Amino acid sequence: MGPKAVSLTKHSTVLNREGESRYFPIKPKDEMSLKIPEKAKEVYLVFSVSKGFGSTANALEQLEKAIKEGAPGSGKNLMSYIAEPIQEANCEIFLLDSAGEEVFWSRDESIETLQTLQKYLVSKKGAGKIIITPAKGYNYIGIRNPTAGTMIAVAVEVIAITEEVVSTDYSKWSADGIAMVTGVFEQKLKLDEVAPGLAAEITKCIMSIITENMKPYSFFKSKDFPFEDFMKQVTDSCIQKITGVKKTEHELKANVSLELSWITFIEDGDVDIAIEYCKNALSNDKTLGMAEANLGLFYLVKKDKTLSRTYYASAIATIKKEKVYAKKQFTQAIRAINDALKKYPDLNYKEILSQLQKEHDSL
Repeated sequence: MGPKAVSLTKHSTVLNREGESRYFPIKPKDEMSLKIPEKAKEVYLVFSVSKGFGSTANALEQLEKAIKEGAPGSGKNLMSYIAEPIQEANCEIFLLDSAGEEVFWSRDESIETLQTLQKYLVSKKGAGKIIITPAKGYNYIGIRNPTAGTMIAVAVEVIAITEEVVSTDYSKWSADGIAMVTGVFEQKLKLDEVAPGLAAEITKCIMSIITENMKPYSFFKSKDFPFEDFMKQVTDSCIQKITGVKKTEHELKANVSLELSWITFIEDGDVDIAIEYCKNALSNDKTLGMAEANLGLFYLVKKDKTLSRTYYASAIATIKKEKVYAKKQFTQAIRAINDALKKYPDLNYKEILSQLQKEHDSL
Protein backbone atom coordinates (compact mmCIF):
# COMPACT_ATOMS: atom_id res chain seq x y z
CA MET A 1 0.00 0.00 0.00
CA GLY A 2 1.40 3.40 -0.95
CA PRO A 3 0.98 6.78 0.71
CA LYS A 4 -2.24 8.75 0.86
CA ALA A 5 -2.38 12.54 1.11
CA VAL A 6 -5.23 13.96 3.24
CA SER A 7 -6.07 17.63 3.67
CA LEU A 8 -6.27 18.59 7.36
CA THR A 9 -6.98 22.27 6.93
CA LYS A 10 -6.71 25.17 4.50
CA HIS A 11 -6.91 28.75 5.73
CA SER A 12 -6.35 32.29 4.45
CA THR A 13 -6.07 35.40 6.57
CA VAL A 14 -5.06 39.08 6.38
CA LEU A 15 -2.92 40.40 9.25
CA ASN A 16 -2.29 44.08 10.04
CA ARG A 17 -0.22 45.14 13.05
CA GLU A 18 -1.17 48.80 13.22
CA GLY A 19 -3.57 51.24 11.61
CA GLU A 20 -6.76 50.18 9.92
CA SER A 21 -7.56 49.79 6.24
CA ARG A 22 -10.98 50.31 4.72
CA TYR A 23 -11.69 46.60 4.63
CA PHE A 24 -9.38 45.00 7.21
CA PRO A 25 -9.27 46.00 10.92
CA ILE A 26 -6.24 45.63 13.17
CA LYS A 27 -5.54 41.91 13.48
CA PRO A 28 -1.90 40.99 14.10
CA LYS A 29 -2.54 37.29 14.84
CA ASP A 30 -4.75 34.44 13.71
CA GLU A 31 -5.19 30.79 14.59
CA MET A 32 -6.42 27.62 12.91
CA SER A 33 -7.40 24.31 14.49
CA LEU A 34 -5.44 21.21 13.58
CA LYS A 35 -6.53 17.62 14.15
CA ILE A 36 -3.76 15.19 13.21
CA PRO A 37 -4.96 11.63 12.39
CA GLU A 38 -3.56 8.87 14.59
CA LYS A 39 -2.22 7.00 11.54
CA ALA A 40 -0.38 10.04 10.19
CA LYS A 41 3.26 9.27 9.42
CA GLU A 42 4.12 12.83 8.46
CA VAL A 43 2.34 16.18 8.32
CA TYR A 44 3.29 18.83 5.75
CA LEU A 45 2.58 22.49 6.44
CA VAL A 46 2.76 24.75 3.39
CA PHE A 47 2.31 28.52 3.65
CA SER A 48 2.72 31.59 1.51
CA VAL A 49 2.84 35.29 2.40
CA SER A 50 1.93 38.04 0.00
CA LYS A 51 0.93 41.69 -0.01
CA GLY A 52 -2.13 40.76 -2.01
CA PHE A 53 -3.80 37.42 -1.40
CA GLY A 54 -1.59 34.42 -0.72
CA SER A 55 -1.97 31.01 -2.30
CA THR A 56 -0.48 27.61 -1.55
CA ALA A 57 -1.14 26.63 -5.19
CA ASN A 58 -3.18 23.54 -4.21
CA ALA A 59 -0.43 21.63 -2.45
CA LEU A 60 -2.79 18.68 -1.85
CA GLU A 61 -3.42 18.24 -5.58
CA GLN A 62 0.31 18.40 -6.29
CA LEU A 63 1.07 15.74 -3.68
CA GLU A 64 -1.75 13.48 -4.90
CA LYS A 65 -0.45 13.77 -8.48
CA ALA A 66 3.11 12.96 -7.36
CA ILE A 67 1.96 9.92 -5.37
CA LYS A 68 -0.20 8.68 -8.27
CA GLU A 69 2.80 8.95 -10.60
CA GLY A 70 4.89 6.90 -8.22
CA ALA A 71 6.95 9.60 -6.46
CA PRO A 72 9.56 7.78 -4.35
CA GLY A 73 10.33 8.21 -0.67
CA SER A 74 8.85 10.64 1.84
CA GLY A 75 9.89 13.71 3.80
CA LYS A 76 11.87 16.28 1.81
CA ASN A 77 11.88 13.95 -1.18
CA LEU A 78 8.08 13.90 -1.42
CA MET A 79 7.85 17.56 -0.36
CA SER A 80 9.93 18.56 -3.39
CA TYR A 81 6.91 17.85 -5.61
CA ILE A 82 5.06 20.82 -4.06
CA ALA A 83 5.67 24.09 -5.92
CA GLU A 84 7.45 26.85 -4.04
CA PRO A 85 4.80 29.13 -2.45
CA ILE A 86 4.61 32.92 -2.78
CA GLN A 87 7.05 34.94 -0.65
CA GLU A 88 6.56 38.72 -0.61
CA ALA A 89 6.78 39.43 3.13
CA ASN A 90 7.53 37.68 6.43
CA CYS A 91 5.31 35.99 8.99
CA GLU A 92 5.72 33.68 11.98
CA ILE A 93 4.14 30.22 12.14
CA PHE A 94 3.65 28.46 15.50
CA LEU A 95 2.64 24.87 16.23
CA LEU A 96 0.72 25.06 19.50
CA ASP A 97 -0.60 22.81 22.21
CA SER A 98 -3.15 24.14 24.73
CA ALA A 99 -0.44 25.83 26.87
CA GLY A 100 1.16 27.33 23.78
CA GLU A 101 -2.19 28.63 22.56
CA GLU A 102 -2.64 30.49 25.85
CA VAL A 103 0.80 32.08 25.54
CA PHE A 104 0.17 32.92 21.87
CA TRP A 105 -2.93 34.98 22.70
CA SER A 106 -1.50 36.49 25.88
CA ARG A 107 -1.23 40.31 26.03
CA ASP A 108 1.85 39.87 28.18
CA GLU A 109 4.82 41.18 26.13
CA SER A 110 7.47 40.31 28.74
CA ILE A 111 10.77 38.75 27.67
CA GLU A 112 9.85 35.54 29.51
CA THR A 113 6.55 35.21 27.67
CA LEU A 114 8.17 35.89 24.29
CA GLN A 115 10.91 33.34 25.03
CA THR A 116 8.26 30.75 25.92
CA LEU A 117 6.42 31.50 22.67
CA GLN A 118 9.63 30.99 20.66
CA LYS A 119 9.63 27.32 21.72
CA TYR A 120 6.53 26.87 19.54
CA LEU A 121 7.92 28.74 16.54
CA VAL A 122 8.33 26.52 13.45
CA SER A 123 9.04 29.22 10.86
CA LYS A 124 9.68 32.94 10.61
CA LYS A 125 10.20 33.09 6.86
CA GLY A 126 8.01 34.58 4.16
CA ALA A 127 7.02 31.20 2.73
CA GLY A 128 7.77 27.62 3.46
CA LYS A 129 7.18 23.89 3.26
CA ILE A 130 7.61 22.34 6.70
CA ILE A 131 7.45 18.75 7.91
CA ILE A 132 5.69 18.54 11.26
CA THR A 133 6.38 15.50 13.43
CA PRO A 134 2.95 14.32 14.62
CA ALA A 135 2.62 14.84 18.37
CA LYS A 136 -0.36 14.49 20.67
CA GLY A 137 -1.87 17.69 21.95
CA TYR A 138 -0.55 20.00 19.23
CA ASN A 139 -3.93 20.97 17.86
CA TYR A 140 -3.45 24.57 16.75
CA ILE A 141 -1.43 26.60 14.28
CA GLY A 142 -0.75 30.22 15.16
CA ILE A 143 0.05 32.84 12.52
CA ARG A 144 1.59 36.19 13.45
CA ASN A 145 2.56 39.28 11.50
CA PRO A 146 5.94 40.34 12.97
CA THR A 147 6.33 43.58 11.01
CA ALA A 148 4.74 46.84 12.10
CA GLY A 149 3.22 48.97 9.37
CA THR A 150 2.86 46.07 6.91
CA MET A 151 -0.37 44.34 5.99
CA ILE A 152 0.15 40.76 4.78
CA ALA A 153 -2.02 38.00 3.34
CA VAL A 154 -1.15 34.50 4.56
CA ALA A 155 -2.40 31.22 3.10
CA VAL A 156 -1.79 27.99 5.01
CA GLU A 157 -2.43 24.41 3.94
CA VAL A 158 -1.77 21.34 6.09
CA ILE A 159 -1.64 17.84 4.61
CA ALA A 160 -1.14 14.50 6.36
CA ILE A 161 0.52 11.45 4.82
CA THR A 162 -1.57 8.70 6.38
CA GLU A 163 0.14 5.57 5.09
CA GLU A 164 3.73 4.50 5.13
CA VAL A 165 5.56 5.09 1.85
CA VAL A 166 6.84 1.87 0.33
CA SER A 167 8.83 1.34 -2.82
CA THR A 168 6.98 -0.19 -5.76
CA ASP A 169 8.39 -3.22 -7.57
CA TYR A 170 7.85 -2.61 -11.29
CA SER A 171 9.46 -5.91 -12.31
CA LYS A 172 6.30 -7.98 -11.70
CA TRP A 173 2.56 -7.41 -11.75
CA SER A 174 0.85 -6.81 -8.41
CA ALA A 175 -2.86 -7.25 -7.70
CA ASP A 176 -3.23 -3.45 -7.40
CA GLY A 177 -1.46 -2.90 -10.72
CA ILE A 178 -3.64 -5.44 -12.53
CA ALA A 179 -6.78 -3.93 -10.99
CA MET A 180 -5.77 -0.43 -12.08
CA VAL A 181 -5.04 -1.42 -15.70
CA THR A 182 -8.20 -3.52 -15.85
CA GLY A 183 -10.15 -0.44 -14.76
CA VAL A 184 -8.57 1.62 -17.56
CA PHE A 185 -9.67 -0.82 -20.27
CA GLU A 186 -13.11 -1.38 -18.72
CA GLN A 187 -13.69 2.38 -18.78
CA LYS A 188 -12.47 2.60 -22.40
CA LEU A 189 -14.90 -0.14 -23.52
CA LYS A 190 -17.69 1.46 -21.49
CA LEU A 191 -17.12 4.77 -23.28
CA ASP A 192 -17.23 2.82 -26.57
CA GLU A 193 -20.64 1.49 -25.45
CA VAL A 194 -19.62 -2.16 -25.75
CA ALA A 195 -22.17 -4.54 -24.20
CA PRO A 196 -21.13 -5.29 -20.55
CA GLY A 197 -20.84 -9.07 -21.00
CA LEU A 198 -18.72 -8.78 -24.12
CA ALA A 199 -16.69 -5.94 -22.57
CA ALA A 200 -15.75 -8.20 -19.63
CA GLU A 201 -14.61 -10.93 -22.04
CA ILE A 202 -12.55 -8.48 -24.10
CA THR A 203 -10.98 -6.98 -20.96
CA LYS A 204 -9.99 -10.44 -19.71
CA CYS A 205 -8.29 -11.12 -23.06
CA ILE A 206 -6.52 -7.73 -22.96
CA MET A 207 -5.19 -8.29 -19.44
CA SER A 208 -3.95 -11.75 -20.39
CA ILE A 209 -1.92 -10.26 -23.28
CA ILE A 210 -0.55 -7.43 -21.13
CA THR A 211 0.48 -9.45 -18.07
CA GLU A 212 2.03 -12.27 -20.14
CA ASN A 213 3.97 -10.06 -22.54
CA MET A 214 4.82 -6.84 -20.70
CA LYS A 215 6.62 -5.80 -17.55
CA PRO A 216 4.81 -3.24 -15.37
CA TYR A 217 7.72 -0.82 -15.81
CA SER A 218 7.01 -0.44 -19.54
CA PHE A 219 3.35 0.24 -18.89
CA PHE A 220 3.60 2.58 -15.89
CA LYS A 221 6.98 4.28 -16.02
CA SER A 222 8.33 4.46 -19.57
CA LYS A 223 7.92 7.98 -20.96
CA ASP A 224 8.25 6.67 -24.51
CA PHE A 225 5.57 4.00 -24.23
CA PRO A 226 2.95 4.58 -27.03
CA PHE A 227 -0.04 4.08 -24.75
CA GLU A 228 -2.89 5.09 -27.10
CA ASP A 229 -1.55 3.06 -30.04
CA PHE A 230 -1.00 0.07 -27.78
CA MET A 231 -4.53 0.27 -26.36
CA LYS A 232 -6.02 0.27 -29.86
CA GLN A 233 -3.80 -2.56 -31.10
CA VAL A 234 -4.43 -4.90 -28.18
CA THR A 235 -8.17 -4.11 -28.09
CA ASP A 236 -8.56 -4.80 -31.82
CA SER A 237 -6.59 -8.03 -31.43
CA CYS A 238 -8.89 -9.27 -28.65
CA ILE A 239 -12.06 -8.28 -30.51
CA GLN A 240 -10.86 -10.23 -33.53
CA LYS A 241 -10.05 -13.24 -31.34
CA ILE A 242 -13.43 -13.21 -29.56
CA THR A 243 -15.68 -12.42 -32.52
CA GLY A 244 -13.67 -14.37 -35.07
CA VAL A 245 -13.84 -11.35 -37.38
CA LYS A 246 -10.60 -10.08 -38.87
CA LYS A 247 -10.57 -7.02 -41.10
CA THR A 248 -9.38 -7.60 -44.64
CA GLU A 249 -7.37 -5.15 -46.70
CA HIS A 250 -10.58 -4.11 -48.50
CA GLU A 251 -12.31 -3.41 -45.18
CA LEU A 252 -9.39 -1.26 -44.02
CA LYS A 253 -9.61 0.72 -47.27
CA ALA A 254 -13.35 1.10 -46.69
CA ASN A 255 -12.69 2.70 -43.30
CA VAL A 256 -10.34 5.22 -44.90
CA SER A 257 -13.00 6.15 -47.48
CA LEU A 258 -15.57 6.51 -44.70
CA GLU A 259 -13.31 8.93 -42.81
CA LEU A 260 -12.72 10.94 -45.98
CA SER A 261 -16.45 11.14 -46.67
CA TRP A 262 -17.12 12.78 -43.32
CA ILE A 263 -14.17 15.19 -43.57
CA THR A 264 -15.30 16.22 -47.07
CA PHE A 265 -18.86 16.76 -45.86
CA ILE A 266 -18.32 18.54 -42.56
CA GLU A 267 -15.21 20.57 -43.40
CA ASP A 268 -15.45 21.19 -47.14
CA GLY A 269 -19.23 21.12 -47.46
CA ASP A 270 -18.99 19.10 -50.69
CA VAL A 271 -21.92 16.69 -50.37
CA ASP A 272 -21.52 15.09 -53.81
CA ILE A 273 -17.85 14.15 -53.27
CA ALA A 274 -18.74 12.90 -49.77
CA ILE A 275 -21.35 10.61 -51.36
CA GLU A 276 -18.74 9.24 -53.76
CA TYR A 277 -16.40 8.43 -50.86
CA CYS A 278 -19.21 6.62 -49.01
CA LYS A 279 -20.18 4.56 -52.03
CA ASN A 280 -16.52 3.65 -52.50
CA ALA A 281 -16.40 2.55 -48.86
CA LEU A 282 -19.43 0.29 -49.38
CA SER A 283 -17.91 -1.21 -52.52
CA ASN A 284 -15.01 -2.42 -50.33
CA ASP A 285 -17.09 -3.38 -47.28
CA LYS A 286 -20.85 -3.98 -47.62
CA THR A 287 -21.16 -4.42 -43.83
CA LEU A 288 -20.12 -0.85 -43.09
CA GLY A 289 -23.28 0.46 -41.46
CA MET A 290 -21.87 3.92 -40.78
CA ALA A 291 -21.27 4.43 -44.51
CA GLU A 292 -24.96 3.72 -45.12
CA ALA A 293 -25.94 6.06 -42.27
CA ASN A 294 -23.76 8.81 -43.73
CA LEU A 295 -25.37 8.34 -47.14
CA GLY A 296 -28.77 8.61 -45.48
CA LEU A 297 -27.68 11.92 -43.96
CA PHE A 298 -26.09 13.24 -47.15
CA TYR A 299 -29.25 12.56 -49.16
CA LEU A 300 -31.28 14.20 -46.39
CA VAL A 301 -29.18 17.31 -46.93
CA LYS A 302 -29.88 17.04 -50.67
CA LYS A 303 -33.62 16.78 -49.80
CA ASP A 304 -33.96 13.35 -51.41
CA LYS A 305 -36.17 11.77 -48.73
CA THR A 306 -36.66 8.48 -50.60
CA LEU A 307 -32.95 7.69 -50.91
CA SER A 308 -32.30 9.01 -47.41
CA ARG A 309 -34.87 6.65 -45.87
CA THR A 310 -33.58 3.73 -47.95
CA TYR A 311 -30.01 4.16 -46.77
CA TYR A 312 -30.99 4.79 -43.14
CA ALA A 313 -33.16 1.64 -43.11
CA SER A 314 -30.27 -0.39 -44.50
CA ALA A 315 -27.87 1.23 -41.98
CA ILE A 316 -30.09 0.28 -39.03
CA ALA A 317 -30.31 -3.34 -40.20
CA THR A 318 -26.54 -3.54 -40.75
CA ILE A 319 -25.55 -1.88 -37.48
CA LYS A 320 -27.83 -4.18 -35.44
CA LYS A 321 -25.74 -7.13 -36.72
CA GLU A 322 -22.52 -5.57 -35.36
CA LYS A 323 -21.30 -7.75 -32.47
CA VAL A 324 -19.22 -5.21 -30.55
CA TYR A 325 -19.87 -1.59 -31.47
CA ALA A 326 -23.57 -1.51 -32.45
CA LYS A 327 -24.56 0.92 -29.71
CA LYS A 328 -21.55 3.13 -30.38
CA GLN A 329 -22.40 3.29 -34.09
CA PHE A 330 -25.96 4.37 -33.36
CA THR A 331 -24.48 7.08 -31.11
CA GLN A 332 -22.21 8.17 -33.97
CA ALA A 333 -25.13 8.29 -36.43
CA ILE A 334 -27.14 10.44 -33.98
CA ARG A 335 -24.16 12.73 -33.38
CA ALA A 336 -23.63 13.08 -37.15
CA ILE A 337 -27.16 14.48 -37.53
CA ASN A 338 -26.62 16.93 -34.67
CA ASP A 339 -23.30 18.06 -36.17
CA ALA A 340 -24.93 18.50 -39.58
CA LEU A 341 -27.66 20.69 -38.06
CA LYS A 342 -25.01 23.32 -37.27
CA LYS A 343 -24.38 23.73 -41.00
CA TYR A 344 -27.87 22.85 -42.22
CA PRO A 345 -30.40 24.09 -39.60
CA ASP A 346 -33.38 23.45 -41.93
CA LEU A 347 -32.66 19.71 -42.09
CA ASN A 348 -35.80 17.54 -41.88
CA TYR A 349 -34.29 15.20 -39.29
CA LYS A 350 -36.78 14.47 -36.47
CA GLU A 351 -38.24 11.22 -37.83
CA ILE A 352 -34.90 9.50 -38.47
CA LEU A 353 -33.34 10.88 -35.29
CA SER A 354 -36.20 9.40 -33.26
CA GLN A 355 -35.73 6.02 -34.95
CA LEU A 356 -31.97 5.98 -34.37
CA GLN A 357 -32.43 6.90 -30.70
CA LYS A 358 -35.00 4.13 -30.28
CA GLU A 359 -32.61 1.55 -31.77
CA HIS A 360 -29.76 2.83 -29.57
CA ASP A 361 -31.83 2.59 -26.40
CA SER A 362 -33.03 -0.93 -27.24
CA LEU A 363 -29.50 -2.35 -27.05
